[in-house]
Amino acid sequence: MADNPEPRRTQLSEPLARFQDALRSITAHRRAPLAAAHHIDRVGSPADIRVALGLLAEHPSVVLRMEEAARPDYVHPTRPLERSASVAALPVGGSLTLALSSLHADGRIRAQTVRPLLERLRQDPPQLGLVAFLVLRTTDWVPEVRDAARAALVLVLQEAPDGLVEAAAQVAVLLSRRKRGGFAGQQARAALLARPGAAHLERLLGSPDHLLRQFALQVAVSGGRCTTERLAALARDDADRRVRELAAEAAVREAVWADRLDLVRRLAADRHPEVRAAAVTGLLRAGRTADAARFFDDLSPEVRAVAHEAVGRVGGDVPAHYRTAVREARPTPGAILGLADFRDRTDAAGLTELLSHPHADVRAAALRALRQLRAVPAESARLLLGDPSRRVVREAVRVVPAEAELLSHPRGQVRAAALRALLSLGAVPGESVLPFLRDPSRSVVRVAARSLSPGARAPFLGERPGLIRRELSDRP
Repeated sequence: MADNPEPRRTQLSEPLARFQDALRSITAHRRAPLAAAHHIDRVGSPADIRVALGLLAEHPSVVLRMEEAARPDYVHPTRPLERSASVAALPVGGSLTLALSSLHADGRIRAQTVRPLLERLRQDPPQLGLVAFLVLRTTDWVPEVRDAARAALVLVLQEAPDGLVEAAAQVAVLLSRRKRGGFAGQQARAALLARPGAAHLERLLGSPDHLLRQFALQVAVSGGRCTTERLAALARDDADRRVRELAAEAAVREAVWADRLDLVRRLAADRHPEVRAAAVTGLLRAGRTADAARFFDDLSPEVRAVAHEAVGRVGGDVPAHYRTAVREARPTPGAILGLADFRDRTDAAGLTELLSHPHADVRAAALRALRQLRAVPAESARLLLGDPSRRVVREAVRVVPAEAELLSHPRGQVRAAALRALLSLGAVPGESVLPFLRDPSRSVVRVAARSLSPGARAPFLGERPGLIRRELSDRP
């Protein structure tokens, strides 16, 4: 659910073109979509209105932005409707008029929109562009509006026409952190579980929105709608860390219960640390202690922690294992970092010797381990600012005092690493990053460009268009 939807590349009428321009600029001009929607409602054709509602159905986050624009004082104390006031009239019009009226500042008008919204959602086919507007009203601060909208939502979800439950779930996820936002999520979850099969959940699991995928996965797991193979595939391939973590935990749990340790071992070799951690935990719970202990030199501290438990269960001395491992001709970075997990500063001397190791990954790991022990020799770290490895330079910058002074270092990789470190600490305001777009080093330009919004870096595209665009597209 993108905040700035891409417009459809078709011949557009003036009202619809204005509406799509407003959707693109919603981040900078939050009131623009609301004003453009009112414009379509006044002068647009029925076809324009159908397209506009379709866009809102695809991007329900825009509806939430429109409500915030309609009522800037959104956070409001709960209060009943004032019975003594004259009854406000609901504007007469089509579906877009109804949708906009449901965002009205007057609670009496919002209350009058609930039944018409329900009726239009019960049509065949339902007007899915109105789903977000009804679900939004289930969080209304006025009890009469809220209760009516909740009753209407329950009715709509019970009938569950194709696409409506998924549309409601999409909005419910957006509202989940809002006050009184839990109701819609509970109803969407129940409606999804009430439908047979898993096709509807698979559609949600294919959503580009990671929060919706998380929600769908939780529903699928709780209802037993995902096979172990499907869970394992999500753990391996999904772009979102939390989805991978949830999927891996569920897949491992099912695999251990079914004694499918081959699948657990495959997940234990995955490239994602959260997946490996779940799988190694599964090996330990399945009684495969020796298998779990083999991961003591994993790069992930979460995985190493599970392996420490496994080594301890077989009576091993974990720090002794690590001390032996780092004395090998080429110790693994995971073993070096694992030694630092125990925060024993007496190990600093052995780790310092590794700063001159011929392999860059060993030198970088040793620097990081010494940083964890707070035992980095300052002079050694400064010398490593000249290391040929970019990875080592990044670690050296993190431990050399006065990182800000390194922003003027003669070596571009050092300046880039210093800028990256300071940005991660929030120590460089956005406007202070702009001059680094003129730095002669491509590494510095890459770090600076990726830290800025498109609007902030736009003026510099005229000066160095090819370089900045190239650094934004290249992988770090």
